[in-house]
Amino acid sequence: MPASLPEALNQLASDATAVPMAGGTDLLVHWPVRLEAHERTYVDLSRLDSLKPLRWTEDELTLGGLTTYWDVILDARARAELPLLVDAARQVGAIQIQARGHVGREHRQRLARGRRRAGADGL
Repeated sequence: MPASLPEALNQLASDATAVPMAGGTDLLVHWPVRLEAHERTYVDLSRLDSLKPLRWTEDELTLGGLTTYWDVILDARARAELPLLVDAARQVGAIQIQARGHVGREHRQRLARGRRRAGADGL
């Protein structure tokens, strides 16, 4: 498990087939049926604190790449200033998914799914 972002990048660069992983929720759900996934190398990013935090400036919120839905839900300033964001975070799965699922990854996944649907529908 890499201790820093440069170390993680080096591990990924040294193995072209390595897969970066953070929460692992999709991997855990599909593990029993995706036997090919068992042979892959995973680089666990979950301990890279530099990717985790919610960061506020005077007028802006930045969500780190490993910010979970639970991080958003628990942030007092987000609850006060961005209640729709907090409400959206609460709509995602059960508490277990909210605690492990990452905001950025989940939205990226949904956008990709939306594009596939749009392409299939001819939109």
